[in-house]
Amino acid sequence: LALGAMLLILPLGSLPVHLCLRKRLRVRVEAPAVARKGDEGGVTVWLENPTLLPALRIRCRVTTRNQLNGESCTQHVMTWAFPKGQRHASLRLGSEYCGRIRISVEQVKLYDCLGLIGVPCGCTGEAHMTVQPDTFPIRANLLPNPGPLLCAWGKTRKGGSWEPPL
Repeated sequence: LALGAMLLILPLGSLPVHLCLRKRLRVRVEAPAVARKGDEGGVTVWLENPTLLPALRIRCRVTTRNQLNGESCTQHVMTWAFPKGQRHASLRLGSEYCGRIRISVEQVKLYDCLGLIGVPCGCTGEAHMTVQPDTFPIRANLLPNPGPLLCAWGKTRKGGSWEPPL
């Protein structure tokens, strides 16, 4: 009976803490600017807790959407945050298609230590990553300057009075 009472009191006791935290918690998303098609890029979700209260369980819903073709994917990240500290969670994201990928943390929920009661948090974060196609190395042969610049247009054509700079 005492154990049952504790299982009920513990989640309800953390509710006021989460109601205070939900307005102060901040989210930031960092992603590389460019990724190759078919490769995964490292995305980091940063959570900052400026209060003196700990956030024991935080669930973030991270949604990626290719803005060119509409491909989308959703992942859930569970983490926690120390009082007056920052915490980061890393993800590997990529696409088989070229385009601009929008990475957004759309929903953040604070849970009690048992994970029973979730309090939604209003913070969101967003980053963008561009997926580019595989490219071939560019090979160029540079020749030394043999002399003055010659113009093929020249003076032989009408209106062709262009002279090379000295």
